[in-house]
Amino acid sequence: MNGFNSSVILLIGILLIAGCTGQSAPKTTPTPEPKTICTKVIEQIPIITEQCDNVSYTEEVCQLRELKYSVVGQTKTDLCIVSDSCAGSPLSSCRNCNRAMTRCTMTIKNLDPKETADWTVGANFTLPWAGFIKNPDSQTILPEHNATFDFYQIYSFSEVIIPASCDLYVINKPIINDCHQETRAKVVCANVTTTQSREKEVCSKS
Repeated sequence: MNGFNSSVILLIGILLIAGCTGQSAPKTTPTPEPKTICTKVIEQIPIITEQCDNVSYTEEVCQLRELKYSVVGQTKTDLCIVSDSCAGSPLSSCRNCNRAMTRCTMTIKNLDPKETADWTVGANFTLPWAGFIKNPDSQTILPEHNATFDFYQIYSFSEVIIPASCDLYVINKPIINDCHQETRAKVVCANVTTTQSREKEVCSKS
């Protein structure tokens, strides 16, 4: 019994000594929670819109146009050129003519106030026993000016003295490419970018 008590006493002494000499656990400081800081900022937001406007522009417009003209005169002359008694006289007054000449003219006026152009005229001479097609004649006529186209034919008689008839005609009528400037309008659209200010809150932790 004394041996048991001694062992208990010894064990208690050892525990007391260990309790006195042992170090206590260090105290820990809690970490503070991070603070949230918010500020208001202005941001620019791009806005795209379609903008349309009327735009004037100049354009060349061309079209074919026939020049206006007028026949301001036609003449016909019949002369006897070979005769015993009346050479050089009008054929109507010379009944014993052997050879004659018929001359026909046409005068054309260019009525256009600005354009110069070429006119071509042809001629046919006709007798009861023959016909003659003359080479065409071309002339350049200035604006609001005249030009005379002149044709003649010499011929002989067998028995009856009959003057030749003549037919003058315009072969080609000048056509020009008439161009002028015209002002027109059209709608032109384009994307336009603008900005709009907007306030927003930005937060961060520190």
